[in-house]
Amino acid sequence: MNVRWIRPRLPWLLAGLIAAVGLATVAIWSLAGLSVQRDGPEAADHTGLWTGTSGITMSRETTDFSLGYTMQCDFWFRLDAAGKVQGRAYAVYQPTFDAAGLNNKIQLAKSAVGGALVLLPGGELAFARSAIELGKGATNLAISGLVGVEGTFDDPRPVRSGEITGSLIHDKLTLRWVDEQSQTAGIPAEISLRYVNRKELLARPTLKVEEPWQIAAKVDADSGGLFAIAQKRTESKPEDNPKESLFVYWTASRVQ
Repeated sequence: MNVRWIRPRLPWLLAGLIAAVGLATVAIWSLAGLSVQRDGPEAADHTGLWTGTSGITMSRETTDFSLGYTMQCDFWFRLDAAGKVQGRAYAVYQPTFDAAGLNNKIQLAKSAVGGALVLLPGGELAFARSAIELGKGATNLAISGLVGVEGTFDDPRPVRSGEITGSLIHDKLTLRWVDEQSQTAGIPAEISLRYVNRKELLARPTLKVEEPWQIAAKVDADSGGLFAIAQKRTESKPEDNPKESLFVYWTASRVQ
């Protein structure tokens, strides 16, 4: 072997060997599903314990009534080096019902005669108008005892709780229930005409339950990998009836 040829080229050979080892290491990490971290703010370590909150406001509204719910969720999870989420969440759904518009029309119909009943809605709530017309026909006895419309909710699980999973890929954090089907069971409701001494069932709608984490959260680069946030708003067109709206937000913070 020509030693004279090797000595002056030894530094170059060593540099080439180090570069080759580095490329091989990157390739091995890639095959294992791990991301290669670089220096700088974008290289923040996301692994560890995270906690967060989520909120939802959902409503379905006409000029006569609105039906919906608000939701508040608290959750925690651990994120491992592969970007996998494992944790638990507790979500409280609080239904809302407001029939002020329809109740005002009922009070007006009670104090008027005949044609005033055209003020009452058709469509979904045509049954309310029919009930009042029957009351008018009974010498005003039934309608005089009519108090208004009320909504009640009998949810056997007002608090949804369970394990959550998800992932963090390219600074996008996604979460979901492990048992999605049971956690998104609808909220049963009853809408009734309330009289002084009784009530008459009008409808049994079921409110669709939305997940607390409908959209992926973006990890904020300025937080050094410590904070993620997401929000979404959808609304019906002005001409739609009923009008539906949905607002969702959630945040998560790495605590250790």
